[in-house]
Amino acid sequence: MRPSCLICLAVLLLISLGDVSTAYASGQYCGYEADAKFLADNFRKLYNEDYSGFWLIFNRVAKEAVACTSSEDTADFLVLAKQIEGNAEATAAFMRVVEEGIFEKNAECLVNALAMVDAHSARVVLDDLKKPMYIGESFVRNKMQEMSVDGKRAELLRQYFK
Repeated sequence: MRPSCLICLAVLLLISLGDVSTAYASGQYCGYEADAKFLADNFRKLYNEDYSGFWLIFNRVAKEAVACTSSEDTADFLVLAKQIEGNAEATAAFMRVVEEGIFEKNAECLVNALAMVDAHSARVVLDDLKKPMYIGESFVRNKMQEMSVDGKRAELLRQYFK
């Protein structure tokens, strides 16, 4: 960890008598851009060493992914799929965002973003959508069947229906 980050953490601890959520509201974390890529790169470390900071960042990037104003932001969030494996709490939160937040509101956005991620992350999300925890399986199947797709998106749907 960089010395400047240690100083930042010390300052945050001193400020912790108040509300530290504003330290993350700007999207910064100890001088780093606290985006989905940062969360993916530092997933376990943040989860284990700064639990509240982890969830503040997670919830902020999830909100950006659900808004789907940028397929890249949504894709960056979906890449977390391979990081959450083995963490039941993070998996449940991630899948709730994917199912209820992204897919239910904008299935096209989800498939477009999945076309931008690595095969492992896409497979984790597609496998979840086959047996969703928060939305109906028939709802997912119907939405997937209604989509008109081509290229990589068509391949993703073929993988889903296997």
